[in-house]
Amino acid sequence: MNSSSNANSAAPAAKKARATKPARGKAPTDRRTGSRRLAEEHGLVVGVDIGGSNLRVALADIQGKVLEKWSTSTRATSSPDMVIAQIVQGIDSLLRQSSSSRCALLSVGAGAPGVTDAKAGVVLATSYLKGWRGVPFQHLLESALGVPAAVENDVRLAALGEHSMGAARGVDDFVFLAIGTGIAAGIFANGKLIRGINCTAGEIGYMYVPGATEEPTKSGAPGSLEGMIGGDNIRLQWSKACNADTRLHNLTATEIFARASAGDPM
Repeated sequence: MNSSSNANSAAPAAKKARATKPARGKAPTDRRTGSRRLAEEHGLVVGVDIGGSNLRVALADIQGKVLEKWSTSTRATSSPDMVIAQIVQGIDSLLRQSSSSRCALLSVGAGAPGVTDAKAGVVLATSYLKGWRGVPFQHLLESALGVPAAVENDVRLAALGEHSMGAARGVDDFVFLAIGTGIAAGIFANGKLIRGINCTAGEIGYMYVPGATEEPTKSGAPGSLEGMIGGDNIRLQWSKACNADTRLHNLTATEIFARASAGDPM
């Protein structure tokens, strides 16, 4: 399970902000703590994780240190404009929590589910959000917030964050596996992120698993990897295994993983 993707989104945003940071004067003294005041004087960045189930937003300083977090559901969200509105709402909420203003915001990094062309800033296609095909999401973010933005596939962005500041720092060859609503991978080879010719590298959810049952699943094609171990299907398999034990019947995939990590025999 990827539990820190919004923090990983903030890391590339911080890197971009440091490269493009404009000169700014000293912010006026107010009731912010010294560390918060220093962060705003040097600028703030935002990392956004757009998932098939949830939207998470993190506010960070120029070094990528997360200061505040905010989240909401995307289950009822349909259009890119609605997601943009949610992101703006989340950013404004985080800025209020940190006693900061929009003037301190330097850049935004967003991770989107599905096939994303990072160079063009376009979400090409995603099966998790309705109406998302050829969406110029980088342009939409920049227009809404008035700061530079970067858009990348969410799992590849998480891999970039781990390579820059996390568990894969200094590692040239690794695979970051994310199990959320679906399943995907971020792949590094020879120190470089692999995107693929059509920006589809790491889209492993529909990979057929030899020997898998052909039983229809809620998400993913029958017999596909996502149909077997995607987050929604882990939850469904768990529910079937629990039978009448209602105390455990409705656990989410995240809670199931947490119990397994803690050695819970159930």
